[in-house]
Amino acid sequence: MKNGINSEDKNYFAQSIHFLSIPEYSDSLINEHIEQMVSRMQSAIELGRKIRDQKNKSIKTPLAKVTIVHGEKQAADDLNTLSSYIKDELNCLEFAVEPNEQEYVLYLSQPEHKEIGGVLKNKYTKELKEKLNNLGREEIIQYLKNGKVNISGVEIQEGWLQISKKFNEKYSKDESLGVDSSLDMSVMLDITLNDNLRRKGMARELVNKVQKLRKAVGLNIDDQVEVFYNLKNATSLSQVVNENMQAIAASLKTPFLNAETSIQSHFVKIAETDYANPDNENDSVHLIICSPNISFDDASLAAKYGHLNDDKATFTQALKSYVVSHSTESLKRKVQENAGKISFKLNGTEVVLTHKEDFFFSANELAHKKK
Repeated sequence: MKNGINSEDKNYFAQSIHFLSIPEYSDSLINEHIEQMVSRMQSAIELGRKIRDQKNKSIKTPLAKVTIVHGEKQAADDLNTLSSYIKDELNCLEFAVEPNEQEYVLYLSQPEHKEIGGVLKNKYTKELKEKLNNLGREEIIQYLKNGKVNISGVEIQEGWLQISKKFNEKYSKDESLGVDSSLDMSVMLDITLNDNLRRKGMARELVNKVQKLRKAVGLNIDDQVEVFYNLKNATSLSQVVNENMQAIAASLKTPFLNAETSIQSHFVKIAETDYANPDNENDSVHLIICSPNISFDDASLAAKYGHLNDDKATFTQALKSYVVSHSTESLKRKVQENAGKISFKLNGTEVVLTHKEDFFFSANELAHKKK
């Protein structure tokens, strides 16, 4: 919400909502169009979830496409504006609005015979009943729009007809689709699963596994961590990880790094677990959460100081141990004060290390260099 408030508005802008007093109610701040947009979005999401339940398609499994069938241009514009939320909530890869409602949806009317008969008496003839049971599309739309419609010289009043919508049999009986309608919304999901969608579903489950692990060890959402994976025991899950690397990192809000190439011996592991393929328990990914650690480019250190190593002691290892004995904050201060470098004397040797060349403040920094 803060992103939608002008930073110069002293009445409503603050770094946290907790710094603001409860505002006084004002009709002038109500935007009915935004309320209608959100209502339409909610209707689409609710129908989509209902379809998933009816077709036994877990929300964890991505689907190829959600299509909203709506003939009103403003509604189509509103739904397109909020399409990213609808896709996320229904876990669908693509979104479309289909304006040709007549191709997909039937309008049905059910007369309230008792109420109509009580008003019209003898005028409520068999012929009129038949016509009300079989109203055309345009007549029903006119009734919905105006609250009344004239049929054979008789004005049918608001409340006399129950109107509903449903997809025609071309779509409702298509096994590859899931469909449902309410009076103001019609939703169609492509429920055909393929290997790509299954892999995306497993990537989502892998993310959930990490998030549950975070929660189990008491990490807050703002705690800085790095997440690593090991594919040593993975077969098909290797493809899942490689294909969905960016999406996994975006969901975790932290880099997702290869443990074999990124974890160094001094890293502090907070927690670790395994995610197993639901179809093959021997196909698994090992997941590790670490606090951000100083990382080193071993090739760069070896080029500068490898000649000082001997059989009894490794100078470069002692060098790394000395650096990591300092806090990250103190190292950052030294880097700022010394034009991106830190320098010290170790075993009589003057050592100069350059940030983002010899050492890095996280495994992610080092991974960027290697790219």
